[in-house]
Amino acid sequence: MKFEEKLIMLRKSRGMSQEDLAEKLQVSRQAVSRWESGATWPDVPNLIQLSDLFGVTTDYLAREKCEEKKDESTETNTPEQDKTESDTVKYQKALREKNLRAARWYWKMMWVCIGLLFVFAVLYVIKPLTFFAGITVGMGLTATTYLILYHIMIK
Repeated sequence: MKFEEKLIMLRKSRGMSQEDLAEKLQVSRQAVSRWESGATWPDVPNLIQLSDLFGVTTDYLAREKCEEKKDESTETNTPEQDKTESDTVKYQKALREKNLRAARWYWKMMWVCIGLLFVFAVLYVIKPLTFFAGITVGMGLTATTYLILYHIMIK
């Protein structure tokens, strides 16, 4: 069934005249007449208003082969839609958890580095030569520990 036939059928089933429909859509009666004669098509906002007014989908109005009407009372998500939404929510939660774990590791590593710097500062006050040897070894250990923890956290 073509768009114009569907429009006429839906309008008449509601007992509306072309003027009534035009008034509800805030267009001219001539515009509705042109739609029903097949001379023109409504623009997208008017097509959406028509679908809402008659309780059908825009696909039903626009496609010739689509013959289903939208039933508001039985409209529910299909299991596939629920699964897709559920998978999306699960993915977002997992991503958020991963980012939180990463942030915690960064803070822990920052405090480890600050602690090591404090220890090295104390060593410098006690024995200056120990400081230079200690900072070289300490920074190497800190960098190695940080890289190992970072790679564990990523995987």
